[in-house]
Amino acid sequence: MKDNSKIHILLVDDEKLVRSVMADMLNKNGILVTEASSGSKAVGLFAGRPFDAVLLDMIMKDMDGIATLKELKKINPDIPVIIVTGYGDVPTTVAAIKLGAYDYVEKPVDENRIVLTIQRATEKKCMETKIRELGMAIDNSLEWSLGESLAMKGVISAANKVAATDFSIVIEGETGTGKSTIARIIHNLSRRVKQPFVTVDMGLIPETLVESELFGHERGPSPGLTGRRWAFSRLQTGGLSL
Repeated sequence: MKDNSKIHILLVDDEKLVRSVMADMLNKNGILVTEASSGSKAVGLFAGRPFDAVLLDMIMKDMDGIATLKELKKINPDIPVIIVTGYGDVPTTVAAIKLGAYDYVEKPVDENRIVLTIQRATEKKCMETKIRELGMAIDNSLEWSLGESLAMKGVISAANKVAATDFSIVIEGETGTGKSTIARIIHNLSRRVKQPFVTVDMGLIPETLVESELFGHERGPSPGLTGRRWAFSRLQTGGLSL
């Protein structure tokens, strides 16, 4: 869990007393607060310095919460924005969530709820940043190994996408173009990375036995099918290169 003393939020509300009470509440829990008395001031502050999250009131005079949220998201689409809303203001809250708000809290604000929501929001942002940085590092490493052409960038992007799925993948290409290499990369990026990786030379399998070798078979009348055989691609290996 992120240390509260390292969390810096932007608190946006046009009522001074509300801001003061909430700021004291959050400061008491070790959260640093910068206050903004209007939506327009919040946008100005947000554009000039980094924040971990935004606590945004929906009902304000000069620029309401929805308009403010849209402007904040233009500056930084990834910032977690927590909506502060009045009881029963469902349509506005739903609209804010659709526009990318992280969550909402109702007035009067419960101290434990708001602190926990801020912690979760900032942890999620931190995790997403680390995942994005890791993805960039992997892409850069693969580009260094495989090349930086537009075509190869497309291959790397596709490999990253399919590695996160359970889809069966067919890799086509001429001899020597690196099909096995790409298959291994997909395997290494997948959650099956700790499972064995098996390369099959299709040229060595008779055409009549390809299906049974790859997908298994029950004992039957076909020649050579003398017993039950389960496909290694299902039980023994996490990667299959064709």
